[in-house]
Amino acid sequence: MTDSASAEFQNFNLSFKAVRLETLDERKTILGRATGFLVRDADGLFLYSCWHVVTGVDFFRPYPKERPTARRFMKLYCQDVVSTGPGIQSIGGTHSIEVGLYDGSGNPKWHQEPNDLEQPDLLAIGIRVPKFVDMVRIPVAVSDQVASNVEFKTSEILSMWLLAGRDVMIVGYPYGYSAMGPDTPSPIFLKRSVASVMTENAGRTLLDGVAAPGMSGAPVVAYRDGRWWLWGMYTGGIFPNGPEGQETDRRAALGTMVQIHVGRSFMQVPGVFDRQGTS
Repeated sequence: MTDSASAEFQNFNLSFKAVRLETLDERKTILGRATGFLVRDADGLFLYSCWHVVTGVDFFRPYPKERPTARRFMKLYCQDVVSTGPGIQSIGGTHSIEVGLYDGSGNPKWHQEPNDLEQPDLLAIGIRVPKFVDMVRIPVAVSDQVASNVEFKTSEILSMWLLAGRDVMIVGYPYGYSAMGPDTPSPIFLKRSVASVMTENAGRTLLDGVAAPGMSGAPVVAYRDGRWWLWGMYTGGIFPNGPEGQETDRRAALGTMVQIHVGRSFMQVPGVFDRQGTS
């Protein structure tokens, strides 16, 4: 297989790995739409997405004027895998699972970094604000057959810094939109470039443009050495302030992401320092 053909084949496989998400309240009413992806960590299979997706709180300004509506469930949609005969699989249609965000005692099931920002109002309702990374992971149970096509393995994580100017792809669902329609989750690929890895927040990398609402939590992938790697997770956008007294020019909006190996390190994921993709 040529390099270009291999790249196209891997690009096709990547369309299975971004999962469409809906956040639900206790009555199962949809509160928001987002994106996520599954990683086979040393301690099990986990859904990765943004902290602000599971809490409904702005990570950059975690000071809500009103108490946020509690997000109690997450519904995950990915492409289904069905065995049609010995050694033969058919991929298509929708596989969905519902994940509770809190245990029976009201404690969050998601894992986040242990470093907190002081925010007494949110702490009073059981929400801890992470200091550096807008990232969580939630344990999920998915059949081995489906997981084998949907999950990223740690060997597919690129644990190195990419220089500014390097092209990457955001793979997700803008406004919950699926290219193949609601019955077959198929994400949108947006090409962006690394704008800066040198930021005041060690957990933040900047991209040269934002994606759309609904793509928070999307995998950010990079092509290197003839293959695609999971490099980051898209977390949203920022609008740099212009000179004092002038309105922010929204054309200068920058995308934000967390590098996966950085986020997993902050979250102290078991096995995070095992050798991953570095070449």
